[in-house]
Amino acid sequence: RYQQISEKIQSLIDSLAPQWELKKEQQQQQLKLAEVTARVDQHIQDVSTLLAGNVEDITLGEVEKLETLLQQEQENISALLNSNETAVKPEIDKLEPLFNQIFQSRSTLERLPEFQQAIKVANEFLGKFEKLALPSDNSQVEASLAYLKEQKLQWQAITAPYASNWPVNLESKWNKLRGNWKSAINALNAQIKQNEQRCKNKLTTIDTLIKQGKYKAAMGMFTRVETWYQALPEKSQRFVNRAYEDVKEQVENLKDWQQYIAQPRKPALLDDVIALAQTPLDIAAQSAAVKRLRSEWSSLGNTQTESDNALNVAFDEAIEKAFEPCRVHFAEQEKVRTANYHGKLELINQISALNSAEIEDGTCAEHLLKLQKQWREIGHVDYKKRDEINNAYGEAIAPIQQKVESFYKLNVEAKLGLIQQVESLLENEDVLESVDVAKGLQKKWQLIGSGGSKQDNQLWRQFRQANDALFSKRNSVKQQQKDTVNSLISELHAECEGIRLRIDEAKELVELKLVESDLLGVDRRIKDLDSKINKKLISISRELQNEVQLRSASLRQQQKAAVMKGVFDFMRSTVEMDNATSESELLAALPSPYRQAYASNQTPSHNRLQLNVMLDILSDRQSIASESELRQSLQLEMMSAKLQNGTESSQKDILNQWIQHGKVAESELYLLDRIETHFVA
Repeated sequence: RYQQISEKIQSLIDSLAPQWELKKEQQQQQLKLAEVTARVDQHIQDVSTLLAGNVEDITLGEVEKLETLLQQEQENISALLNSNETAVKPEIDKLEPLFNQIFQSRSTLERLPEFQQAIKVANEFLGKFEKLALPSDNSQVEASLAYLKEQKLQWQAITAPYASNWPVNLESKWNKLRGNWKSAINALNAQIKQNEQRCKNKLTTIDTLIKQGKYKAAMGMFTRVETWYQALPEKSQRFVNRAYEDVKEQVENLKDWQQYIAQPRKPALLDDVIALAQTPLDIAAQSAAVKRLRSEWSSLGNTQTESDNALNVAFDEAIEKAFEPCRVHFAEQEKVRTANYHGKLELINQISALNSAEIEDGTCAEHLLKLQKQWREIGHVDYKKRDEINNAYGEAIAPIQQKVESFYKLNVEAKLGLIQQVESLLENEDVLESVDVAKGLQKKWQLIGSGGSKQDNQLWRQFRQANDALFSKRNSVKQQQKDTVNSLISELHAECEGIRLRIDEAKELVELKLVESDLLGVDRRIKDLDSKINKKLISISRELQNEVQLRSASLRQQQKAAVMKGVFDFMRSTVEMDNATSESELLAALPSPYRQAYASNQTPSHNRLQLNVMLDILSDRQSIASESELRQSLQLEMMSAKLQNGTESSQKDILNQWIQHGKVAESELYLLDRIETHFVA
């Protein structure tokens, strides 16, 4: 079985071997052909590069080297084909162009002197062709086409022998020049076609106008169409000839009718012109009337008769008289235009002087605006001189405008920078600080010069919007602060009213001390406010402080009166007091000074009556009439003690002495009631 399979495989290999060998040989041949083709392409490229340069500088050695290489490659290709009978037709077809290129290149190299001469002739040919003006008139189209065809044949005769070796730059220049001519001719042809169609369309329109009875419009339009028709080339005239001849015949018939109609109308028109000359209108209406009458007279035609000639002469004289006011007016206008012309010349001289003067950019910009305004205010000049004077003005003012525009540009950049700075301030949390910075930027803005009227207005709007946004933010913050302050003020007012109520309700000095402490806290908060808004609160605080003092004094007085009342009540209770325990309990309730005075073992030097009279003396109060001698004696005693010893008893001292006498006898009650009036209201 193995033997059978082996024999079959070998048989298959033997049958496929020739095909495989042929395929392998073809692949090798293709590789060799590709190598040869690449070398040939490179050699041909070298030839093209050599010939594309200055052909006069090509040396004989360079030529011989390239010829040798090309000849060798040509022989290699021939040998390759002759040695390989299996070459397929596509491969042979690929080699034919190579043979042709090699042949062409070798032929060019062998005829190098002729090639050099051809290059020279081609350059001269292109130089002459380039100098020729392009066709610009419809009448030149036919001749231009013939000339271009002739030039093309001459160029082909020069370049054909050298085919692919011809310099690309020369061929490109030729194509460009020929393309320019073709474009010019095509444009003229398009214009001719347009004129042909225009003539044809207008002739149709004229025919329609005649049928509608609009003869004057038809005759006027035919005059224009006739000019267009005569301007057409002969070939184009044939395109519209039939329609043109038909319309022409109709128009000529209309002219005959015009002569018939004109005879009765001309005398009437002449009368209108004479009347216009005798009673002229305002200048604008007079000029329009003269123009209208001239047009109507012209539309009536000229019959060349003696009477018609006489009417024409009379009309010309009358229309000139009618136009005389207009002529005078126009002459005055011409004087004004001349004055305007000289005024503009003088302004141009001022601009030139400004251009050469050394002045600051800001001053230059101001002068420029004034000069431009003066230029606009100067009236019109003669239209023949308008372009001349405008060009002179433009040339004179251009350097100043350039200088001012540079100045404007710098100012615009500076102002844009300020706008960006203000916009960046919107992100700052400290709005009040940002507003202060913005105010400084506003001052800087005022110092920057103009950026041009259009730019300035736009930049100012942007700058103002940024500032408005910032100040609006500031106002919002201030309003919040104001609301906070107002709330605080309201709160402080309420606390002050509460304190006022507590002052009125205070029954003890301890309570009043707490109120006073709270008032001091409120007062500190008031003083922390802006002095512009805390004046009223400060006044209220001071009022409350005064009220506290008054209330404190009142409470002290009440407390003192209560104490004194207790003292005198105790003394009054001693009249009938027998129990030592009760006396001790009541005595413990007295203030310490009075308690010590009552418990003292010392006996005062004066009795209770004398002490009462002494108290009257100190209080400058009248005593009882029966006590006058005693009063005088005690008064003298008190004065002597003061003068000799420098001692003076007070009301309190006298009261303590009075208490030191101990229990009050019933007979002394009137003295107790009397002394009590000095201490208890």
